[in-house]
Amino acid sequence: MGVNVDDTPLGSRLAMPEAQAAGWNFLTPRIAELAAAYADGRLAEPRAKIDATRMHSDLLSSQPMCFNLFGELALDLKAATRFARRLWPGRVDRVVDVRFEHSPGRWSPAFLDNGSAFDVFLVHTTPAGGSGFVAIEVKYHENMRDKLPAQLRLRYRELALESGAFADPQASSLWSRGVWQLWLDHLLAWSLRRHPGSAYDTGISVLLHPAGNAEVAGVARAYSDHLVASERSGAVPFQRLTLEACVDALQNVLNADWVPRFRSRYLDFSPVDRAVAGA
Repeated sequence: MGVNVDDTPLGSRLAMPEAQAAGWNFLTPRIAELAAAYADGRLAEPRAKIDATRMHSDLLSSQPMCFNLFGELALDLKAATRFARRLWPGRVDRVVDVRFEHSPGRWSPAFLDNGSAFDVFLVHTTPAGGSGFVAIEVKYHENMRDKLPAQLRLRYRELALESGAFADPQASSLWSRGVWQLWLDHLLAWSLRRHPGSAYDTGISVLLHPAGNAEVAGVARAYSDHLVASERSGAVPFQRLTLEACVDALQNVLNADWVPRFRSRYLDFSPVDRAVAGA
């Protein structure tokens, strides 16, 4: 068991540095090695927001969960291809790269001019012979109540207007608590897709979360209410995907023991229900 900053025992934290040395927070040794390479900067992009302590010790953090879900796929692109074809048929031909905490340009005015990044980023070819991406934002237990950034940048409004994706690009509710996070993720995907030097012919912005996280689902529905169908060239659709559907897809295409272990760890809440009932 780990401890909080005030030395209070915390059951969702693993003891450090033992957890880091043994890779306790990860489902396979290969995932642990990959996550460590990101956490210590060997594979991470410059200025990537990766907290090494949280990565190795926090059992509930969505960041190590990303590695537990997509790490083996990053190391086996044939498996990643089967998975992506299952979830995005007609969009994905072959996955050629899987990246974590990826940004096309942190603090670049060509994009959002901030530190936003995609939690997971799949690069793929398309059935038509082009190139595309799946940009994924991952939530687990988060409540979407993070404090609003101090500044609503003009750049966000400009990109929202250019995209043609919003019923009212100037709507103040796009900058409301929770919704703003999905808006910026979507705008980052749009800015990447429409950038003059973009290598991508198509892209999609995906929110991934457990079905039982009602708050995230509610924010996603509120954000979706702002969107309109767009046939404009370069459109980047937004999709809400449950973690359960993602794991179902993995089990349908992979024969790997880490997949049911992922489901048991992250999606089986019966031990919590029993503990609450017995309290």
